[in-house]
Amino acid sequence: MRNFVDPLAKPAFKSGSTFLRENVYKVINGGSVFIECITDSNPLASIRWETKTRPTDNRYLTIRNIRQENAGRYVCVATYQTTLTDRYTFTDQSNNSLHIDVLFSPIAPSLLHQGTEIPDGPLKVVNGSELVLECRSFGNPPPSYMWELGSRRHASSQITIKGDTSKFGTYTCIADNIMIPTFGPTETGQANRTLHVDILYPPTEPMIIVNGTNISTDSLKIINGTAILLECQSSGNQKLSYRWKHGSMQFRGSRLELHGDITKNGTYTCVAENFMRPTIGLDQTMKAEKSLYVDVLYPLSVPKISYNGTELNVDLQIMNGTMLLLDYNGTYTCVAENMISPTVGPNLTGHTKKSLAVNVLYPPSDPKILMNGTDVNNSVLTVIERTRLSLKCVSDANPSPTIQWKTNGTKHAGDMLFLYDIQPSDARKYECVAKNEMIPTFGSSQKNKSRNTLELHVLYPPSKPQFFINGAELHTDMYTVTHGSDVLIECHSQGKPTPSIRLGYDFALQTSGERLSVKNIQEGDTGNYTCVAENVMTPTFAPNTIGRMQSSVRIILKDTHHLMSEPPSHTGLLFPLIAGGASLFLLAIAAVIVWRCRLRVSGAQDNIVENPMYISADGIESDGIAIQHEETGSFSTDERCVQSVFVEESCSLGNHHIPDEYIYCYAEVQDVCKETEQ
Repeated sequence: MRNFVDPLAKPAFKSGSTFLRENVYKVINGGSVFIECITDSNPLASIRWETKTRPTDNRYLTIRNIRQENAGRYVCVATYQTTLTDRYTFTDQSNNSLHIDVLFSPIAPSLLHQGTEIPDGPLKVVNGSELVLECRSFGNPPPSYMWELGSRRHASSQITIKGDTSKFGTYTCIADNIMIPTFGPTETGQANRTLHVDILYPPTEPMIIVNGTNISTDSLKIINGTAILLECQSSGNQKLSYRWKHGSMQFRGSRLELHGDITKNGTYTCVAENFMRPTIGLDQTMKAEKSLYVDVLYPLSVPKISYNGTELNVDLQIMNGTMLLLDYNGTYTCVAENMISPTVGPNLTGHTKKSLAVNVLYPPSDPKILMNGTDVNNSVLTVIERTRLSLKCVSDANPSPTIQWKTNGTKHAGDMLFLYDIQPSDARKYECVAKNEMIPTFGSSQKNKSRNTLELHVLYPPSKPQFFINGAELHTDMYTVTHGSDVLIECHSQGKPTPSIRLGYDFALQTSGERLSVKNIQEGDTGNYTCVAENVMTPTFAPNTIGRMQSSVRIILKDTHHLMSEPPSHTGLLFPLIAGGASLFLLAIAAVIVWRCRLRVSGAQDNIVENPMYISADGIESDGIAIQHEETGSFSTDERCVQSVFVEESCSLGNHHIPDEYIYCYAEVQDVCKETEQ
């Protein structure tokens, strides 16, 4: 008599009639959790939950009105015990953990500046200053942020407020998140905080009003003996104070009354001041001034005019000439003229002139770097290896600058730098230096220098992939393994950017990653394994280019005629029955024929399309290929069972051992295994 004992399968989780696809259960704060732990065993296993508070003795985990503190790891433990004979008892235990993630809306945001929370009330900012405000909240999932000022929006947790009068108003920070529970409708959580920003600005330039009339000139002529009233007016969003200055004297107030006499000649300055106390920063007093020159006119005595020693009894009018000098290049001509009106004889005009050429010297401007005639306009230039590159350094100066390039301590004279067949070793910084020496007509000479640095990044396609099997580098394209052994296939390739790796079996399926593990290798696992390394190179001034290389290794078995293999580690053990007396043990080992039911399902087919931007690692341009993925796979009953991977199941004596990640498609895999057995 033989007893067959199935090993205890790993528990699965079920909510209502639906199996959980992942070991994470997301629920919105305040909701309820009702999860059933299920396992398939004969005899029936006992099930308990190990929770954060205390264990339960049944298969159901129930949490009502869930809160954040209920989030965490919950373990379902399944145990069963059966008696094989009067002397042997078989005990097995299996467990599975479930993480409960409690989703909740953002809390009311805090507003911070340089890590310090801003108090309630208006935020006062000095005109011309700049503040960076940060909106900070907490929620699950983490919230996204939006700032609003009227109809303007800024999607970020930070906003920069530049102090000018157009930036005042009410700012609102909105923190929101989208909560997607495992079951139930999606909800949006939101919280906001408002802040009124008040811009503090200094007084505007004062206006000077004379006897009620605003004057636009900076001088005022009055007749001796006349009384005038000067009034100073300015604006600001803080209280203003006024005072007048005249020489060493000061007069408080916005108004000043003058009585015209010769002693009142001079400059009168109106000063408007206000005191600003910003929310962040130091208090300061700001002021604005405007001056007015007051010229008191009075009649002259009759002058005595002489010409060549003879007094004249008529007026003689003379106009002064002016000399103008501007600091700009060009020829400047000074012209002096006067009108001579003698008492006797015709009027004469005097005229003379002199020209001067002005040459303005200036140092080199910041150099511009041109690549093949195009302004790089950046400190970083990215190219693909074996590119031909010409760099030109351009700078403006008077006198014209001398230009040289520097890299790795080497200097190259001239404004052009040519790089042929660029290699990754050429990736470094290249500095352009422009120099000139200014020698003025008067004064000392001056040497000047200006520079610009360009950092060159060199991209290159993947190298030919190298296989490693069970940690050892493979130097051939064939590898022999023992039937039933475990094989770890690794593939590595170098490239910039780092290439993505795909491993495939007989080109029927490709999976992402550098590793492919084959457990208990069988005849059906032998064949060609192909590794494809691919990267996308994005140069600064060229289209994106795909680099791709591949290599293959053939896996063969040492003895292809050996059809029996050791059962997998997860297959149930067949325990022998003990017959006979106590002195004689007859050990009968039952041969267990293990059918391996392998379902290779691909949820998508790969179409090969031409890609003109392909480049191979050997640098030879070719009609390369790229993989275009289409969602046209032939799905089975439950599309969740069809992922772009191999689904491998062991079907042994009606017992199906299912990997954890495929527990949700248990029934379907059973059907496939049954069809295989038939």
